[in-house]
Amino acid sequence: MTLDPSVMMKCIAERVIADKKTIYVSLEENMGCGVGVCLGCVVRTTTGYQLVCKDGPVFSGSDIVWQI
Repeated sequence: MTLDPSVMMKCIAERVIADKKTIYVSLEENMGCGVGVCLGCVVRTTTGYQLVCKDGPVFSGSDIVWQI
């Protein structure tokens, strides 16, 4: 059985945001190139798609559109 850490981060982020506090999450995605060329580490945010390798890996928890 493989555990996905994004499920835990989503639950924690939602709870912290509900308490009107700020949270930052460090995301792990598969990175093919590490410089943003392959688009293998794209994550959806409220401002559009971001690259974990180039724009992150730390994002505001309220900016992430959790797709779990």
